[in-house]
Amino acid sequence: MVKKYKYEFYYRLDKEGFANSIENREVKENKYIHMDFERNLPMTDREYDIASKKLIDSVANNYSVDKEYITAIDKKEYMRYTKMS
Repeated sequence: MVKKYKYEFYYRLDKEGFANSIENREVKENKYIHMDFERNLPMTDREYDIASKKLIDSVANNYSVDKEYITAIDKKEYMRYTKMS
């Protein structure tokens, strides 16, 4: 059996970033996003950094938010804010 390596990424989209987005002008709170994937091989630090940057680009495109309003956060912060809502 092949070992799988799971990688999780957590991001906060600041509500100010939605101001220029037509469909999301009235966003009142920050949005929190969790993304994960699995691979058969462990990632190097360089691969992890590249994956993180590509995921930020993907989130920016999907939510029509500038990258400057997207912040990588840890799981603890993600859990704290998503359990409150």
